[in-house]
Amino acid sequence: MYEEFAVFFGWDLESLWQSANRQLCIALFRAGKYGKGLELYLSMMEASDEATKASTRAWFAGQCILPTRTFALP
Repeated sequence: MYEEFAVFFGWDLESLWQSANRQLCIALFRAGKYGKGLELYLSMMEASDEATKASTRAWFAGQCILPTRTFALP
């Protein structure tokens, strides 16, 4: 289905889908909704081919980093 839109309209819906889901994942993690963010990440991985999975893993490792607690030293 994605190929038809690319041929007829020049739209790369697969790339758009991936980009939108990545941005949503970042927003969920920043909002503290780690369960939902991880659920979205896992669904992205299930729906992807091997090349996309590799790039998504690399992106996830670099972009969706969980915040760490910092403690003030006395």
